[in-house]
Amino acid sequence: MNRTSFQLMFAAAGVLLLAGSLTAQQPGQGQGQGAPGGRQGGGGGGRAGGAPAGYQNLQVLPRDIQQPQLNAFMRSFESALGVTCEHCHVYFGQGNAMNNMASDDKPAKKTARLMIGLVRDFNARLISDVGKAPAQLTQVQCGTCHRGSAIPKYEAPAPPAAAPGGGGGRQGGGRGGA
Repeated sequence: MNRTSFQLMFAAAGVLLLAGSLTAQQPGQGQGQGAPGGRQGGGGGGRAGGAPAGYQNLQVLPRDIQQPQLNAFMRSFESALGVTCEHCHVYFGQGNAMNNMASDDKPAKKTARLMIGLVRDFNARLISDVGKAPAQLTQVQCGTCHRGSAIPKYEAPAPPAAAPGGGGGRQGGGRGGA
């Protein structure tokens, strides 16, 4: 597996973890500032409990997601990737009639969907293959790789420090061998 594929897999895994933690929030959190243009669903016809009809074109998030959870999820992208709504959506500002949050016109939205799926798959596999409880694992989320940047930057680890005395490690003359 090449480095780019590995990085993509980790970034996608982060999206899933973040989504899961945000959807577990208490109702009423995540409302307010910067809420993207409202529901894209058509017409009335509420569900039980008076909740409005679902959003249009949700492909990886639950179709019945509540607005506070969706807004919090979207704000998590803003934070982890350092972007705003218009990065993925046809969005001209809160309340603008030209907003089309359901549109698939922007490639970044398609990429986000792919990344969410990769994160879900990676974290699920991590949990099942390692055999530990989810609470015992550090799961991948958007910020794991993106760290506030829309395009993650690879940062190579620092080279190992030289051994004291300038010997350069275990090469030659040591006991035991490799």
